[in-house]
Amino acid sequence: SSELVHRQPAASEDGSGWVRRMSLVEKVTSQVEYYLNPARMAADQFLIEQAEENGGYVNIATLLSFPRLRKLVSPQIAAVAHVLSKSPKLEVSPNSALVRPRSKPPESPARAVLPANARAQVLYAVERVLNDASLIHDTQLQAAIAAHSPASALRSGGLGVRVPVEDVVLHPEVESALPSSSASLLQSLRQARDNPSDPAAAAASALIRRKLSELLPREGESALVRLSTDYRYFERLRPTPEVRQLVPAAGFAGVPASGASDTLSSSAAHTAAGASSLPGSAHFSVLTYNILADMLSTCEQFPAVRVDVLDWSYRRELVLKELAFHAPDVLCLQELQGMATCERGVDGDHHADLADALGARGYAHAYVRKVRRDGTGWPSAQLGNGIFWKTATFQLIEAEEVPIAPRLCAACVDEQSRAHFGRGAQVGLVLALRHLRNGRTVVVATTHLSCNFQEPVTQVAQVHVVAAATLALAAKHGPSTAIVLGADLNSLPGSGVFCLLQQGTLPAAHAHMSLQADGVSFPDFGALGGGGRELRLPMRLKSAYTAVLGQEPLFTNFTGPPSNFVGTLDYLWFAGSGLAPTHVLQLPSEEAVREERCLPSSRFPSDHLPLLACF
Repeated sequence: SSELVHRQPAASEDGSGWVRRMSLVEKVTSQVEYYLNPARMAADQFLIEQAEENGGYVNIATLLSFPRLRKLVSPQIAAVAHVLSKSPKLEVSPNSALVRPRSKPPESPARAVLPANARAQVLYAVERVLNDASLIHDTQLQAAIAAHSPASALRSGGLGVRVPVEDVVLHPEVESALPSSSASLLQSLRQARDNPSDPAAAAASALIRRKLSELLPREGESALVRLSTDYRYFERLRPTPEVRQLVPAAGFAGVPASGASDTLSSSAAHTAAGASSLPGSAHFSVLTYNILADMLSTCEQFPAVRVDVLDWSYRRELVLKELAFHAPDVLCLQELQGMATCERGVDGDHHADLADALGARGYAHAYVRKVRRDGTGWPSAQLGNGIFWKTATFQLIEAEEVPIAPRLCAACVDEQSRAHFGRGAQVGLVLALRHLRNGRTVVVATTHLSCNFQEPVTQVAQVHVVAAATLALAAKHGPSTAIVLGADLNSLPGSGVFCLLQQGTLPAAHAHMSLQADGVSFPDFGALGGGGRELRLPMRLKSAYTAVLGQEPLFTNFTGPPSNFVGTLDYLWFAGSGLAPTHVLQLPSEEAVREERCLPSSRFPSDHLPLLACF
């Protein structure tokens, strides 16, 4: 159409008020050019993840599911591909199913640059040692704080935390930041600390602290910490962070002492005890955590997060501290990026790195990476899911990888449906573990569903594949088998995914079962429904958090611009005769998260929060 429409010109404009209305072709092209504008696309985690899976391309069918395009045109992929091929800004794939921008989106990996000044490097290290995350997770630091700070300083929101200079300066991170010329001073300080009753050592310690003070942060140089006037202590200037506790189920007798529930010292006791030592029906704990892959944490996607906080080297340490602090018997990790083979020492193979770090703590593991509909993977680093278990608690019986796209394609009746449901590369992982103390079999599963919120029907199909595989493996091991599913489902409470797991069925008329693409049929799962019929699962699952708290957490994902999303996407589900959660891990308050605007932050290393349940 070249139809002219009259527009009232603005006061500052000259000339006629007649403008040409865009044709439908121009509207579609313009909208896709907007979606795939390189600068905008770089900030869109969903589109970047789609492009990572397809050599920089995005499925045209996926774009046609977006609301603005859905209003403009019916999902006729070939016709739309022909239109987009005329754009100088876009490139359509040879099979006319994919499109990408001709200019590659900018990608700025989050890599912190250390200060060049020696004193600035020391200040940076001191702040990292005394930040909120260290106060929560570092038990040695907590012991030093408890010995030298007033009791009120140990409580959430308290002020007056003090730590002896030697405990901070001799911390490996600070010690490595000090110049090599300080080595003799540090050695003398260590000897003085190890002999506190020696008067000569105490005098030498005071002299050494005064000499080191030239390198340590001074008054006004940091908003977090300062050196006391007598050079004996580092004093925190920020309030003590809140301590997340294990919240007991109603009526459960093994409740931690309430008088110490919000203090740093109680967090140390929690770590020492270990979640699995709490009384329970099966005596094990499970933690699920989307750790935010480094390949997705670019500066474009997290513009409101400090680069040094977004840097994987910083987040890696926080992730390991969090996992060591809770010491769960089973870990379900999502967005664990790795290579096709476990290649230790290769940059970007975080699977191999964490496998070594957790292996040193007594964990064995299984791992699966994303898989295309034809069963192939990627030679470079790609996202995956891992399950780790304590070998002192569990023994592996068998493991099953669940390639979701190939299984969905196998359940589709025509190529158009296979092309639609085979677009993703998501995977699931299901393990059968034997509890060494009571001999019971526990089936543990994890997955990370597609984050295409515009097509919840795809998420429903994906979760059905994983849940059905999980329940089938549990049935194989007998009626007494316990089941735990820890996953990032990218779905809100009340969604089709949530209802299917909770109720065991999902009507064909449910809003999240509607297909937007023409000529596409829902996969047929035989006795488990689908293919235009009601979806079914052999068993209902229960949410551990709903069982203990009466509802899901208010949020497990808390992002800043450009998405500004706050909501619950992560879950811990369970089923099985006699299995019941006794405790769940408390989530941080909104105020605690908003201290640094959003996630990730200096205290929370991912845009997701970990969930933990004890059974």
